[in-house]
Amino acid sequence: MAFKCNPYYGTAKPILFNGEMVRSILSGQKTQTRRPVKLDDFPATHVKHIDENQHFQLMPPDTFVFSYFEKKTPVEVFYPVKPQYDKGDILYVREAWGLSSPTYDNVKPSDIRLDALPGVAFKATDKVTGVKWRPSIHMPKWAARIWLEVTNVRCERLQQITEEEAIREGFDTRRKFLNTWDELYTEHSENSFVWIYEFKHVDRSELPEN
Repeated sequence: MAFKCNPYYGTAKPILFNGEMVRSILSGQKTQTRRPVKLDDFPATHVKHIDENQHFQLMPPDTFVFSYFEKKTPVEVFYPVKPQYDKGDILYVREAWGLSSPTYDNVKPSDIRLDALPGVAFKATDKVTGVKWRPSIHMPKWAARIWLEVTNVRCERLQQITEEEAIREGFDTRRKFLNTWDELYTEHSENSFVWIYEFKHVDRSELPEN
């Protein structure tokens, strides 16, 4: 199967989801995802930690800044912060996957000829046998079936999530979301700053050519 490329194909960014969240995206329930704000997001390398005395705000037009008060002075210091994804970005979802032909079981994705590609199976939804499942982190862009467009980016404390937004995250309740978060991000505090990426599902064939 050959894929028609366009500028969005080359610039699309990957995002990982587990099987439960993949099914939630496909059903239309999941329309946002929260990811931890990390020190790697700061261009200023001397920012050593993030605590309750600091906060984020959005400065016009669309620049996030992180601010805190210096201990030795009453001056508020601001640093620009860069989220991993921006509004308008096209993302392709990496999920657990495999190829229908065992011929390719030990072939790297980069070595597979796209003009002779066998069928791609997806562990989250395909009930098939005999497929060697590959982890989501190893899914190449050409194998992705789910494409998203980021429609909004916000930053807030984890505990600010509402019951309604937990449902939009793909969970039944706020408590279930927070419990899952604690299992995934054990190194972060229970009220960490998080990026909230809102998105819509798009068809790759409908992405503009220019």
